[in-house]
Amino acid sequence: CYNLGVLYYDGVGVYQDKDKARKLFVKACNGNNAEACFNLAAIYYNGDDVPQDLGKARFYVGKAVAIDPTYSRARQLQRTLEGY
Repeated sequence: CYNLGVLYYDGVGVYQDKDKARKLFVKACNGNNAEACFNLAAIYYNGDDVPQDLGKARFYVGKAVAIDPTYSRARQLQRTLEGY
């Protein structure tokens, strides 16, 4: 799910469809894929094709860090979100 989500998010080999990508990231995140959880956090943090939602961003980045405590990009975003 994660890799397919990246393809849809970037529009590589398929028409870009960020909504479909987000749904695939949710499915992958629910399967404990830290990268998918981080991507969802970034999507909600930036308001990328969705309304900005810092609560959802915190939730997903927290899940990414819980899955992989060494995931530095997720930890960095988590520290950024602590200021909000």
